[in-house]
Amino acid sequence: MTDRFFGFIVNSRLKQLPPYLANKCVEDFLGFYERAKKYISERYDFSENSFHSKVAKLDLTTAVSYEEYSDAVQACNLKDIDMDGLYEEYAMVKASFTSPEMEGCHSEERYLKLFQSR
Repeated sequence: MTDRFFGFIVNSRLKQLPPYLANKCVEDFLGFYERAKKYISERYDFSENSFHSKVAKLDLTTAVSYEEYSDAVQACNLKDIDMDGLYEEYAMVKASFTSPEMEGCHSEERYLKLFQSR
């Protein structure tokens, strides 16, 4: 919040506005952000053991442990999952995830590369 997270373009445009209008825009942006944060926190469970917490690990933005995959399967209440097969898939994903070609890729790019290699 201290850097106002507006990015270069927004900050540049704010500097072009008269100070009173720039301040009003910043106040409106931050007010919207706070209201959105409150809305989301009131409607979604973000506790460590919630469904969202368990499946959020699957976005491939950080390394995921086998235990986290297993927790996601259980959170989704999936039946007839071969957990040994899941472990093999996990090992393949882990190897792909740490490959040099994945470095700097966003989540959706990682999924595309992962599924194209299969």
